[in-house]
Amino acid sequence: MSDLTPPVVILDKSQMAENIGAVARVMANFGLSELRLVSPR
Repeated sequence: MSDLTPPVVILDKSQMAENIGAVARVMANFGLSELRLVSPR
């Protein structure tokens, strides 16, 4: 009985698509689904 919500991953000003892809793969490995991009370049 837990009221905890899953964590949200936030990337700020990521410059390379490879970084976003790497983070998405790690998130999938850990069962995370919320990715937020702030000011992507």
